[in-house]
Amino acid sequence: MGGKSSKRAVSGRYSSYGSSSNSWAYSQSQSPYPQSPSPYPQSPYPQPPMQQPYVSPSPSQSYPDRVPTVKRKLERKYSRIDDNYNNLEQVTDALVRAGLESSNLIVGVDFTKSNEWTGARSFHRRSLHHIGNDINPYEEAISIIGRTLASFDEDNLIPCYGFGDASTHDQEVFSFYPDEKFCDGFEDVLRRYRELVPQLRLAGPTSFAPIIEMAVTIVEQSGGQYHVLLIIADGQVTRSVDTDRGQLSPQERRTVEAIVKARKEAEFALSALMEIPSQYKATLELNILGARRGKVIDRVSLPPPCYGSASLGGPKPSRSATFQPIAPTFQRKEPSANTNYHGTSTSDSNLCPICITNRKDMAFGCGHQFLSDSPMERRRVSCRLLERLMLVLLLLNRVVGRTVGVDSHWNWKLLLNNTGVVAMHMAVTHHNNVVIFDQTEAGPSKYRLRHQHKGKKCRTGDDASCYAHSVEYNVLKNRVRALHLATDTWCSSGSFLSNGSLLQTGGNGAGSRKIRYYKPCTNSRCDWTEQKKQLSVRRWYASSLYLPQENGVIVVGGQSVFTYEFVPKSSGPRGPYNLPLLHRTYERNSKGNNLYPILHLSSDGHLFIFANRDSILFDYKRHKVVKKFPTIPGNGGRSYPSTGSSVILPLDHNDNFTKVEVMVCGGAAHGSYVAAQQHKYLMGLRSCGRMVITGNHHRWRMENMPGPRLMSDMLILPTGDVLIINGAKRGSAGWNSASDPALEPYLYRPSQLVGRRFQVLKQTKISRMYHSSAVLLPDGRILVAGGNPNNRYILRGVAHPTELRLQALVPDYMSNRFDHLRPKNVTVVYPQHSTGVKNGETFNVSFRLASEPQNLSVVAYAPPFTTHSLSMNQRMLRLECLSLERGSRGLVEAKAVAPPSIYASPPGFYMLTVVNGGIPSRSSWVKFI
Repeated sequence: MGGKSSKRAVSGRYSSYGSSSNSWAYSQSQSPYPQSPSPYPQSPYPQPPMQQPYVSPSPSQSYPDRVPTVKRKLERKYSRIDDNYNNLEQVTDALVRAGLESSNLIVGVDFTKSNEWTGARSFHRRSLHHIGNDINPYEEAISIIGRTLASFDEDNLIPCYGFGDASTHDQEVFSFYPDEKFCDGFEDVLRRYRELVPQLRLAGPTSFAPIIEMAVTIVEQSGGQYHVLLIIADGQVTRSVDTDRGQLSPQERRTVEAIVKARKEAEFALSALMEIPSQYKATLELNILGARRGKVIDRVSLPPPCYGSASLGGPKPSRSATFQPIAPTFQRKEPSANTNYHGTSTSDSNLCPICITNRKDMAFGCGHQFLSDSPMERRRVSCRLLERLMLVLLLLNRVVGRTVGVDSHWNWKLLLNNTGVVAMHMAVTHHNNVVIFDQTEAGPSKYRLRHQHKGKKCRTGDDASCYAHSVEYNVLKNRVRALHLATDTWCSSGSFLSNGSLLQTGGNGAGSRKIRYYKPCTNSRCDWTEQKKQLSVRRWYASSLYLPQENGVIVVGGQSVFTYEFVPKSSGPRGPYNLPLLHRTYERNSKGNNLYPILHLSSDGHLFIFANRDSILFDYKRHKVVKKFPTIPGNGGRSYPSTGSSVILPLDHNDNFTKVEVMVCGGAAHGSYVAAQQHKYLMGLRSCGRMVITGNHHRWRMENMPGPRLMSDMLILPTGDVLIINGAKRGSAGWNSASDPALEPYLYRPSQLVGRRFQVLKQTKISRMYHSSAVLLPDGRILVAGGNPNNRYILRGVAHPTELRLQALVPDYMSNRFDHLRPKNVTVVYPQHSTGVKNGETFNVSFRLASEPQNLSVVAYAPPFTTHSLSMNQRMLRLECLSLERGSRGLVEAKAVAPPSIYASPPGFYMLTVVNGGIPSRSSWVKFI
């Protein structure tokens, strides 16, 4: 992945616009394009405004100190790709096959008067830029583009410009920010657009030349890096009555000239616009990527418009003395972009579609020519422009609503109406039971243990022994039994030990220093026990991670706690030990914004610790920071109460389990916690970042989810895909601090190409926001429970009641239509005289298969302890399979190999699954020792 530039928000010009690499890889591999139905509901208007992307390769001229490059020969001159894409995934696939995986985006927005005429006919007689309770077509377009094209822009910094208003007409562009600062992602583009629109006055004529020239200037200033210019507009370039048939209008001519200047090759300018992949190949063929040629176009954007009085009846704002409109104009009132369009007694056919005024004869009295409704007339006039610009417009106009499919084959099933307690914490044991527990200080739960305590009736605030605050769910029997907690476990942590026991630490009040154990059993007699030994300090909102060498855990952080300690105590100094990362990332006004830090065990035995937006690789044995990683991009935090979520992607035997890649998704916008206290719920983050934490080169590779999300759980499925489930779209974590529940789970496929990785799954009808959890069951289903943004059990009369229903999300791969591929009766056979499998040891896995094996693999999954969007200790391992032997009646014997290191596979119980042709078996338990 070369040739990617890194932009910075700058004042003035673009001198700091740099690049990190210029190497590009080109692949000739071909793949068929699957059809994808549109997942989006119909808009309240016919369609969003046209998205007209124009890709700006740099003109080519070698710098004095630049090493000459050899032209690359493609299989044919421009390697055209037919205009037959059905979704953005196909465009992305073509781009990557052409050698492009990322680029730099530039956005231009049309503020000409034609948006009012178009809106009068198609948007409830309102301007297309109307700002109201519902999103307008431009907001919809920006939002959709943010979900689809942002994956091409690696650093998420986007130069944004407007054109066609009363300050720019067809001569200039204005920057979205006064200092020419770039927008920080499409969320910022959308926010800034909403701020600007009420201040703007629509004008015209329409010309794309200024925005194209502005893009070329940016390309030149960047040293000739590859860019995609996205123009969001409502219609065509203006034509004047003075223009003869077969000739270009001044606006059309300037647009095409700007394109030709950008290409420096007329043939490239007129044909390369047809598809983005062929443009990139042509840049390679013409040797113009990353270099300059000829006279540089140097355009300076204007600041955001400031017209003075906002009165709608005021005079038209004056322009610079150097501005001369190309089309004739006359004095008239300039309505703001936010003004509703009201029809008059004059019919629509007597209005100029460009300036929304009464026309005179065929010239409108304003110099604009109106196309008749004759299809042939429209086709003749459009084809000439289509040849130069509009083919790509048609391409993305067809693509824009069909980028992320909804998989309706995943199904929801209600298991229980009442678990009795909220599933604030949840964990699956190796006996196929699920431990569920809440806090003990929330008053009565809905699982009553007794009616009286010490001779008195059980009431709110009385001893917690009157009500259960923990239960064990029996998956096979689909029922719960009560467990007993002596102290408060509110916002605590947990990890499984090598013997399968759950070590649970911290909480609130009297429970904040407690160490608890739950040892699973099969006779329904096991329960919680508390140790006399306690933690060194109070730990509320702390995280824990199992340490294989010590057969104990490390507990990190907590509310106003900036230390870590070991349980059981380490042999060295007693502790606790200071962790500067927690001091550095603490935000006092946002309840820390670094609570419940993310912990992962790397393959070298060091810890990855992530808090707020920063992360380190930490040697816990020597109490030393090994590496400091880059700050994850995005305008917001990822730790509680911003509450993003994280996994390490599956470790693989092909690299000897050495490569460790971390993924962090979602979170809350900056200031969300404070805003939520005032009942203002800011949009959450939609970005995900992936970073390899092993090796020597570390950078976050960003991509966007289909929508904003916080407080979600991330689970690794046997297929290696990642499920993102539960949570909210706005606000932050905390009591009643979020709105807009995220009802649709997302499926993330790490091995797919960028832009093809996310899939939206069937939504649930049950909100799962604060204090909800999800776990993967051995049978392949996802168990989903909990949700309570209230500090008591409140079942009605509030926006989001306490949720006690228990659900299962049933994946598509569990459908009986895949039974012919599914391995069945999976059995693990340990080496002789052993109770488990040692590191690097070979062991047998037997199963039955009705068909021939297809890409068969064996995976092992360490089940997590889940709470507050953290899946502590979660781990997926792709094991080496040495051989497959087929017996009678479909019996298959596989020889698998355990990972070579305790840091790759910490000792303990794992779910072992055989995956055939992408279809997993039910899991059996294996113990690595």
